Amino acid sequence: MKNWLIRHPDLSFERPVSETDLIRMIETGKLGPRDEICKSGSYWFHLQDAQEVRKFLHNVKLEAILPKMADRTSTSLVTDTRAKSVELKVEGVQRKESTPPLQAQLEWPEAPVDEEPVEESSIKARILFVGVILIIFCGTLYLLWSGSR
Repeated sequence: MKNWLIRHPDLSFERPVSETDLIRMIETGKLGPRDEICKSGSYWFHLQDAQEVRKFLHNVKLEAILPKMADRTSTSLVTDTRAKSVELKVEGVQRKESTPPLQAQLEWPEAPVDEEPVEESSIKARILFVGVILIIFCGTLYLLWSGSR
């Protein structure tokens, strides 16, 4: 019987536990969805990933840590990319707010492009600098080669 390792969100570890002890800890709710487990010699995965948990621990009951998602085969933080409408009730006033789609939230904002014209003298100075560096490099290689004879 192989042991399981447990890593908590604060990056602390527990001593290795047997599979039956791990199942007991999951079903009693001692471990949370953000805790990670690893079968010795295998890879780490979160307990919120129900599909992966069931792959290793076939008949484990996840209702204690994932009460709303226990019936799903796979749980993930990123599941829906559509915009959602949220109703808010504040002191009897009801209003709707729309959240942007997840894909729009994950895109990088476009950076402003600075289009300064590069002066011709600046380009010539850069070419000259690169040329001098290449001459020095080739000269160093020649001296090393001629000295090794």
